[in-house]
Amino acid sequence: MLGREGIPGDGEQRGVGDALQRMCARMCCNLRDTMGDDGCTALLARALARTEAAHPALMSIRRISRGTISLDRVVDGVEAHGVAAVTAGIEALLIALIEILGRLIGEDMAIRILELGEPRPARSNPASSP
Repeated sequence: MLGREGIPGDGEQRGVGDALQRMCARMCCNLRDTMGDDGCTALLARALARTEAAHPALMSIRRISRGTISLDRVVDGVEAHGVAAVTAGIEALLIALIEILGRLIGEDMAIRILELGEPRPARSNPASSP
């Protein structure tokens, strides 16, 4: 998962934090594109509720603002808790998201939605085509 983000070979903390941040941003972008803002926030809230007790570093990487949840403080979390704790927390969060989405739409589709590669291109609206 992190290999796609070009983690520095020396495991330098800042570089790993940046890679984790990019991965979380892609995942959240794909989730929002598919489920909308409210759906993304609801799923993240549910997954965080399942995982934060066992992975307190997750509280450092999330931000709640105006009714939405963002995972935009990953670098700060790495600096405060270390690479291992934040990585473990993010992995647990992803597993929880896949389990929650898997119950709703199936595991294969859940994994496709959370695809951590390049963001999917925006879909065109066939109804608006001439």
